[in-house]
Amino acid sequence: MNRASYDVLLRVPGIGYKSAGRIVKARRFGSLGFEDLRKMGVVLKRALYFITCSGKMMYKTKIEEDYITRNLLNTKERLPDSVAGMNYQQLSLFDDVNFTGNQIVTMV
Repeated sequence: MNRASYDVLLRVPGIGYKSAGRIVKARRFGSLGFEDLRKMGVVLKRALYFITCSGKMMYKTKIEEDYITRNLLNTKERLPDSVAGMNYQQLSLFDDVNFTGNQIVTMV
């Protein structure tokens, strides 16, 4: 949190453009903690899975996709059993396995 650029801060759920600007300005005076972020208007309920302050997470949180998904969506019911045990992978524009640097296409 104390080293991320303005653009990176905007990509974190729970941090809007106003909060990101406040964070960047406040870092000039010292490192920020979670209580400082809360006072600036950061929605820590969503942001806590994606940020650290001074190398530490806000809570000892399970880094499991199902757990985080349930908490971000604020669902009280369990995910269906057919979905709960599955592992997901971020989709990519490129086939990571077969991608080589020679395949980059430049547009004019």
